Amino acid sequence: MSHETWESLLVFLLAINEELLATPTIKDDVGDQLCERVLSVLFEVWLVACAKSFPGPPLWRTLREMAITWRHRTALISTWARVCLALTHRLIAFVYSPSFPKHQFWC
Repeated sequence: MSHETWESLLVFLLAINEELLATPTIKDDVGDQLCERVLSVLFEVWLVACAKSFPGPPLWRTLREMAITWRHRTALISTWARVCLALTHRLIAFVYSPSFPKHQFWC
């Protein structure tokens, strides 16, 4: 895919997440039900986009600003923690060796 296609995909995913994860107006809204799934998709596609066509600073700024408004969703914290842990495991395996003991993480 071209750089513009990757950026369009990320903007689209950010818009979906913003709509679903914004501050709820009713209890147990659809955002509560889909939060973990839509965040997982966003983070996974974002990481693939970073490998294929690195997003520019405006997209990173948008992600940061939107994520700040989603912090009332506990799934954001646990999903981000899993992403960070997975990236840390990859980095440790690269720096040391694949046989380096893995850390445990519970959410």
